[in-house]
Amino acid sequence: MNILGQWKKLLPRVIISTMVALAFVYYSETHQVDDLHGVAGVIAGVSGTLLGFLITSMALITAIMDRTLIANMRRTGHYQRLIADTFTTCAVLLGTVVFCITSLFFSNPIHVWVFAASLFFLALSVLYVIEAGRRFSNIISTLS
Repeated sequence: MNILGQWKKLLPRVIISTMVALAFVYYSETHQVDDLHGVAGVIAGVSGTLLGFLITSMALITAIMDRTLIANMRRTGHYQRLIADTFTTCAVLLGTVVFCITSLFFSNPIHVWVFAASLFFLALSVLYVIEAGRRFSNIISTLS
C-alpha cells in the first residue's frame, strides 16, 4: 500500500479519535481524579492484553509460512500489508498503555489532558484492532 493509501485509512480514524478525546475534555469537569486513575488502569490492562494477543497471532501466522495461503499472500503483497498494519496496531496499543500509565502520575488539571490523549489512542487502537481482527479471522477461517 502506498503512502496516500495509508493516509486515506489513517485520517478518518484520527478524526474520530480526536472527536472522542475532545468530547471527554468538554465533559470532564464531572470526573474525579481517582475514578480516572481506575479507568486508566483498566484501559492499560486491556490494551496490554490485546497487544500480547496481536504479537502471538503474528507469531502464529509466521509459523505457518509453508502453507499455500501464506505463500500466495506473500506473492500478492497481502502478507507484507498484514504485517505492516499489525505493527501499526501494536504501536498504537503500546501508545495507549504508555499514556494510560503516564496518566496515573498526574492530578488535575494536567490529568484531564493526559487522559484525553489516552482516550485518543484507545479509540484509534480500537479502530485498528477491529480491522486486524477481521483480517486474522479471514486467514484462520481460510486455513481450517
